[in-house]
Amino acid sequence: MPLPAGIGARFELRGALGAGSMGVVLRAFDRELGREVALKTLPDRGLEETLHLKAEFRLLANVLHPNLVELFELFSGDEHCFFTMELLAGVTFDQHLAAAVDIDARVARVVAALPQLVSGIATLHAADTLHCDIKPSNIMVDGARVVLLDFGLAQRLWGADQAAESGGTWDYMAPEAVWGRAGPAADWYSLG
Repeated sequence: MPLPAGIGARFELRGALGAGSMGVVLRAFDRELGREVALKTLPDRGLEETLHLKAEFRLLANVLHPNLVELFELFSGDEHCFFTMELLAGVTFDQHLAAAVDIDARVARVVAALPQLVSGIATLHAADTLHCDIKPSNIMVDGARVVLLDFGLAQRLWGADQAAESGGTWDYMAPEAVWGRAGPAADWYSLG
């Protein structure tokens, strides 16, 4: 997939990392920073998708935590809208569990990952933000580090007693999220 016009001067595309309903993630070398990054862009950008991408970035650009993927820069113009983030070298949580030799090893991997995931989710909630799509494919295991990523459905909480409209992946959604309204408990349900 070619980068938007004019972007090739800064970024060298090095392959696709993944794709989902909210966009495509590419491996790219950032010539200005001198390092590889993950670059998230929308393949068929319309106004709604552009606003969603900008909102995702702005919600989390200043939320730094070792168990949340770090966001770098937002690029938005008439012909492009994407952002860069930390490139992780790990595997998805599904793959991490599948590599365990037996059920005891899988349970041990889940137990080891939980404190890191809880810490990351608690940090999001402390920043008045819901993830809204916690699932194994949105969790990376990079060595001993467990990282929550893909904040494509993240939403701002507007008050302790107000719920945010939400979405997510059906298999991991809390019942209240299915009805279109969720609070922090929905993220904890998805983690479970």
